[in-house]
This record gives sequence, C-alpha cells and structure tokens, in this order.
Amino acid sequence: MEGQLLQTYKELGASPRKALADLRTWILRKHLWVWALPVLVYFFAKHEQARVHTLVELLLGIGLVTLVARHPYKSLTILLLFLPFELITFSLLLRFGVPAQLVRGLGFWKETVLAGLAVAAFLQVRASRPKFDWVDRFVIAYAVLGLAYLVLPHLFLSNTAVGASATFYARELDWRSAVMYVAIFLVCRHLRLSRDEMETLIRRVVVLGTIIAAIGVYEFFRPSSFNHFLVATAQVPVYKAHVLHAPVGTPGNLLTYASNGHVRIGSVFIDNLTDGWYYIVISGLVMEMILRGRIRAWLIGSLLVTSLALAFTQARASIIGGGLTVLFALRSQIGRSLTQRVRMTSMVALLGLAAVPLVVFSGLGHRFVSSHQSNQGHKNGITQGLHLMARTPLGRGLSTGTGGGQTAAAKGLVSASSIFDPENQWLLVGTELGVLALVLYSGSIVGIVSSLKPRGTSAQVASVATAAGGMRNAMFGLIFGTIVAQPFLDNGISWTVFGLCGAAVGALERVQLELGEGEDTAADGVANIKRSPVSHHPSLLT
Repeated sequence: MEGQLLQTYKELGASPRKALADLRTWILRKHLWVWALPVLVYFFAKHEQARVHTLVELLLGIGLVTLVARHPYKSLTILLLFLPFELITFSLLLRFGVPAQLVRGLGFWKETVLAGLAVAAFLQVRASRPKFDWVDRFVIAYAVLGLAYLVLPHLFLSNTAVGASATFYARELDWRSAVMYVAIFLVCRHLRLSRDEMETLIRRVVVLGTIIAAIGVYEFFRPSSFNHFLVATAQVPVYKAHVLHAPVGTPGNLLTYASNGHVRIGSVFIDNLTDGWYYIVISGLVMEMILRGRIRAWLIGSLLVTSLALAFTQARASIIGGGLTVLFALRSQIGRSLTQRVRMTSMVALLGLAAVPLVVFSGLGHRFVSSHQSNQGHKNGITQGLHLMARTPLGRGLSTGTGGGQTAAAKGLVSASSIFDPENQWLLVGTELGVLALVLYSGSIVGIVSSLKPRGTSAQVASVATAAGGMRNAMFGLIFGTIVAQPFLDNGISWTVFGLCGAAVGALERVQLELGEGEDTAADGVANIKRSPVSHHPSLLT
C-alpha cells in the first residue's frame, strides 16, 4: 500500500514531502501505530525494569488518551464534574479493597485525560489552522519557560540556589501545580466546542456546584455526621497516609473550626479555602445565567445555597471575592437587559439584608473583626516575597513554594525549611520561576480575562456569552483572592477555572467566526470551521 501511494504521487508529480505527509496521515487513520506498542512496551520494560502493573497502566493510559481524543467534549465534561470528588472517590476505592498501588496509578487519570484533550486540540488546530493571538503566545511562552525550569533548571539557577538540588520528581510535582493549569486554557480554547455543548456543560457544572454547596450546608449543621462519613466510611485519613503519603494531622477529625467555635465547611474538598473559591465560580455563572436569560426558580435556589455555603466557609478572602463577583456581574454590558439588572440588584440587596442574622448566627462577623494576627501574617508573607524576588530575579526554582513544594516536602524529597509561602499567587510564581515568568503569567491572566468579554449582539453569540461572561465574573473575584492567597493551588479549582475559561473563549470565537463577527487574528480558520464543526470533525483517530 505504501509503495503504491508513493508511486501514485510520483506519477502525478507531487513532492515527496507531501507524499510522506499523506502517508503519515494514512497510518494514523488506520491505527497502524498500534502495532508498534508491543515493541515500545518491550524496550520500556527492559530499560526501566517495570513491573506488570506499570505496563498495564501504560497500555490503559494510551487507550484512554485515544478515547479522549475521539470524544473531547464528553471527556472534558467528565473531567470537570469528577474533579471535586476525586479525593473522596479514591478513598472509597481503597476502602472497598482496591489495591493501594492501583489506586495510586489511577490518580494520574486527570493528566491522561488532559493529554487526550491536547491531542484533540492539536488535531483541531491542524484542521482549521487559526492564527495564535497574543493571549496564546503569552500562555505558550509561560508554559515553555516553566517546562525549561522543570527539565533544565541549571540554565537559570546557580548551584547554591535552593531549588537547584531538587530531584526531577520533586520539580515535577510543583510544575503540575504551578504551570500546567495555565496551559489547560490553551488546550480547551482550541477544542472549539459548539454552542449547544457549551450551554450543556455550564448547566451541568452549576448543578454540580449547587449539590456541593448543599453538602457543605449539611456539614455546617451536622459536622459530627459529616466527619464520621469522612473518617469511618470513606476513610480519607487512610488514603492520605497509604496512597498520597501526606500528613494527616488528627486522623479522627478532618474538620476545621474557626476561632468563634463554628465549623468552617470544606464540603467534598475537605478544605474551606478551596471550597470557597469553587463557590465563586458557581456564583459567577449563576449570576450571568440569570442576567442573560429568564429568572428561573432553580437558579435562584442555586444562588441562595451557594451564597449560604460561601458564608459558612468563613474564609474572608473568598467571601470578599464572592461579593466582588456579584458586583461585577451587575455592571452594564452588551446583551444584558436593564430590567434584569434592576431585578437582580434588588434581589441582591434583599439577600444582603437577610444575611445579617446569618452573620450573627454563624459567627462570621467575629472572623472579620478579630483576625489581626492572620492579617499580619498575610502582610509579612507578601513583604518577604517581594524582597525575596528582588534578591533572586531568576527565582528559587520549582519545589520551593507552596502547593507542589509542600507535597514534595511531605514526601521527604526536599527540606521543609526551603518552602516559602508568600501568601500571594503572583509572588508564588515570581519567587519560584523569576521575574520573566511573572510577567508572562500576568500577561496570560490579563489576556484570559480580556478574551472572555462577549462581543456581538446576535442570538447565537448571546447563547455562549453566558459562559464567557460568567467566568469573567468569577475571574474578577478570584483575582482578588490571588492578592491575599493562592486560589489556584488545588487542581479542583485551577483545572475547573482555566478549563471553563478556555472552553468558553473557544465556543465564543467559534460562533463569532461562523457569523463573520470574529477578529482578523482568527480569520484563517473561518472556512475550515464552517465546513467541519468540532463535534463532527473527522479526526485522524477515527
């Protein structure tokens, strides 16, 4: 077959380069690359002395990547809906007899799904050939620089730098929590989801967020019952100790209590800070759904439950961020009805009045008036971070900050004394990866927020503007959080936020291109997108 193909091209006068490109495409279409798997597995096993379960995980991973690449929308939906429940689900798997080694291997499921989504995005880019705009360039530059710090740290760090002696595994743990989530935006953006897919995805995320908020409210009123489920039924401490090798603290009590004596809910995240950031995302989406559509009872109920759960986290940064999200959602913007905005403003005012007894009952007011020590800690962390970044403009290296660095320290891979917490998301990037990385990271965030602004007034644009506008609302609240905390340390938040942002921008651009309202930067992809929508694109993997 290959010889016939090359002979045909030779007779037609086509270039050998074109013939080889089509031959490669034909090989991918026919899945002929699968025959190379046994050879790869053999050399991998011989070189790495891998065990049987490692080979099985490798084959399953390759199969999952292929499956995800063929069904990107469904895979992205599963990824975003399952992320919040990952800790409890894997704890239950271990609890009901699944071997710890297998559970540990399954922990890389999300990275495998992301690899499949990246393949799908690459195929889509190859088919439509859009031009990368400045937002893409900032994201790519930040991801490449972060990858360089992972693979070749000595290009940037002296031998005496704190992170220079960290192992590759320790750096990789931090790279996943400090760099990878920004690249997720790029992947999901170029999936180019359709209008219907984006609407369905947002609706499912909101429903899921409402359920998580309801679980958190239950935790506030029945803390002992919820703690019993975590400790005795799901056995989360056992999973943390035997699979994650993470510090457990008090094994019999996973709840966190504020100085006022009330529990600070963490819901399925088992962390009140992470829980609060997640509710900001849901609030931003719900507000936009109400302002750009009809006022539905279930959306009002979702907003009430989410707001209640956000207050019960008693996390001041996320509560203030949630308030900013609501205020930004009420601003004037194309596609929003003045009548809806007035109604929503009145509703928010009534909720504010009704929240006064809640503030007293939950002890939330005490958190805001008696946290001088916590405020001083935030101030000291930011001040020290600025001084540290000035002394080390190229950064201290991966595995020297919170997030992945703390995980590496808990595993004994790095010294705990080398970990620095700047109490600020931006300074975390600057102290680890340097000033240039901070500039690229800042440009990426600004570009992402800018690209979420809906443009156009047609009904088709308005239908996807809900997702983009909702995530823009949430980003304003989360950006406030980045000043006094680090909202993007947890994968459940960072992957959800940047995945939804990327998917929303991609869907918005696709609709604008189809209507001829897109910008010139993506004009080259108009014809291809019109001919072959993403959801029906004849992938090379089919």
